[in-house]
Amino acid sequence: MRLRPLSTLYLRVSLKIESRINAVAREHRRIRRDVTTPISGKLVSRPHPYPGIGHQLAAVVSGYLWARDLGLTFEATQLVADRNRLFQFPSPPDDQRVGRRHRLPSVRDERDPNSLAVLRLACSRKQRGVQPAFELALDQYRWDHSPAAEFVRAAVQAGSYGDALSKAEDAEYIAIHVRRGDISAGELGGASGISRWIPIDWYAELLDSLLKMTSLRSMPIQIISAGSINELEPLKSMCPQRVAIITDGSLEEDFVRLAGATVLFCAPSSFSFSAALASRGVAAAHYPWWHEIPKTGRWVRLHNTFEDLESRLDAALAETHRPDVR
Repeated sequence: MRLRPLSTLYLRVSLKIESRINAVAREHRRIRRDVTTPISGKLVSRPHPYPGIGHQLAAVVSGYLWARDLGLTFEATQLVADRNRLFQFPSPPDDQRVGRRHRLPSVRDERDPNSLAVLRLACSRKQRGVQPAFELALDQYRWDHSPAAEFVRAAVQAGSYGDALSKAEDAEYIAIHVRRGDISAGELGGASGISRWIPIDWYAELLDSLLKMTSLRSMPIQIISAGSINELEPLKSMCPQRVAIITDGSLEEDFVRLAGATVLFCAPSSFSFSAALASRGVAAAHYPWWHEIPKTGRWVRLHNTFEDLESRLDAALAETHRPDVR
């Protein structure tokens, strides 16, 4: 083996460094070109097939909002858990030619300014030939779902229970979702570090506060849950003539009851949060949660105390699309 002379070591190292710098510069130029390249195509939702309907809908909402930000058309696939077509999403045009499907990289949510840039860069590098199709990483997270409220509502109205929702909205009532049946005390919501379980004592304090509100005194209260009637009975006993406990409803019936309420109190649950998105009424949810709960418009953040709850509910009612209420 011949050894290279030491006299050329400096030259060889310099050439390697220069070559590396040129390669990095070329990559930076390519990234700048790709980022500014107009992108087209469609984004196809790919919900996780095993979780419940609320979790699957959250994946569709995430896809809808990322597609909006990227400027892509969006195609929602039917939810595996939606056996009775509670949701009916728009169908793509039959004549739309689409090329092969590309999986986009997993990114952080929209609060990270790099997330959209990474997805856009990945899309721009596939802009060849027939219009490409993209799908997000499985369970790609999205923090704020509230901008998709009209999209979710339209899907419910087009589904098998659209008429039932309209009929439910003709009445004025308060709905409270008590999440039970699929969780246990202290169980956290995935990686969020937030408990999905709210004790009955908290609901009793909420109900006591509602019963004292003059502005809502004419509205009956429905407590909707998959839990034990024995656990919930103390809530009904606080005002038997006004409070109803519903534990035997189907998934679709419970969703319609929640979404049709004049005032909806969500549990830490993608199911009732989805109903809040579809609702025209006030949506109140325990805060913080693993999705954004807006603090303006028809949304109300719930805390551990209810001192100013009546005034905040009154303000939210004034922002709803139900001006006849009150």
